[in-house]
Amino acid sequence: MTVVAAACLCAPALGWRAMSAARSELSAASAMYGQTISDARKLEGLSRRKAVLSDQPRPEPDLVARIGAQMSAAGLDPALVSRVNVSAPQPVGDGALRRQTASVTMSLASPGDLARWLAAWSDAEPAWTVASVRLDRAARTSALPYTASLSLESLHRADPPAAAKSAEVRP
Repeated sequence: MTVVAAACLCAPALGWRAMSAARSELSAASAMYGQTISDARKLEGLSRRKAVLSDQPRPEPDLVARIGAQMSAAGLDPALVSRVNVSAPQPVGDGALRRQTASVTMSLASPGDLARWLAAWSDAEPAWTVASVRLDRAARTSALPYTASLSLESLHRADPPAAAKSAEVRP
C-alpha cells in the first residue's frame, strides 16, 4: 500500500516536470518557426526586388545635370560637385543585364549636407544605387570642411539590338 501511495504522490510531480519540459520545447520551436517565417519573407522580398531590378530600363542620360538637379533639390549649390566620371555600360552574366558605374566628388559644409543630397538622390533616381560613400575632412585651405566621394551603380536590362528596334512586324 505504501508503494501505491508513493506512486500516486510522485506521478503528478513527474507529469508536471514532463509538461514543463514540453512547454520549453514548444516555446523554442515556436521561436524558430517565427524566425523561419521572417527569413522566408525577407527572401521573398529580395526575390521580388531581383525581378524588378532585371526589368529596370537603362538610366536617363546626362547624369551630371541630374546630380546638379538633386543638389538644388537638397538646398545645395550644384557648383559644389567637382568631378563626375561615368563609365560605359558593361555586360553582366549572360549579357541580358548591363552595369554602369559613376564616381562623384563634391565639397560639403557638413555631413548633414551629404545626407540631404543622398535622400533627394535616392528618391529621384531609383535606377542608380549608391554603392559606396567616403566622407573626408578637406584640406585646411579649403572653404568647405568636407569632401565626399561617392560611387554610383546602375544595373539595368540591355537595350535590344538596333535591328530589333527598327524592324517592323507585319501580320
